[in-house]
Amino acid sequence: MKTELASLDVVRVETVLSRFPIHWLARKGNIPIELREEDGCGAATLVWHVSHNSEHGQPGPLGYKIDTLVVNRKLDEAGRPTPRVLRLGSLTDICRELGLADSGANRADIKRALYQNAFAAITAKIRYKAIDGTRKSVEFGTTRYTVVMTGETLPDGRRADAVYILLHDLYREVLDSAPVRPLDYD
Repeated sequence: MKTELASLDVVRVETVLSRFPIHWLARKGNIPIELREEDGCGAATLVWHVSHNSEHGQPGPLGYKIDTLVVNRKLDEAGRPTPRVLRLGSLTDICRELGLADSGANRADIKRALYQNAFAAITAKIRYKAIDGTRKSVEFGTTRYTVVMTGETLPDGRRADAVYILLHDLYREVLDSAPVRPLDYD
């Protein structure tokens, strides 16, 4: 008896930062994203706090989908070392990847969600085991990336032919040293 295995649409994601929430997924209200663990003496052993920009708002379900289905896939395809500049595609391409109709409203929603993701400030103190087996700790306050829209200037002087993100150095450092795990998007 011959059986065919279904192909899996697997994308590998890092296992350090992806354990912590960034996006507000509740339907109502504004829930703070803040985690803190302390040792027996009251010293912080883990801190994870996400604050949003009041103009753009808190990253929500659409931002989560963009990070999960678009950004993580592009990061996996790019491999390691993680590039500083990552091409996501046009807003129309992103609509298609998310299974949304290509409309002005959906493109505007995606643009807003990209800005919400970009302006989500993370204050963190975390420890993790790197892929080389060493124990690492990092304490920082930053965002993960900058968004560059089509037509704007990239760091190398080129004009952006699509939407790009510029990954911040500490974020890239963790991405490059963290173990990965597979996710099946189907």
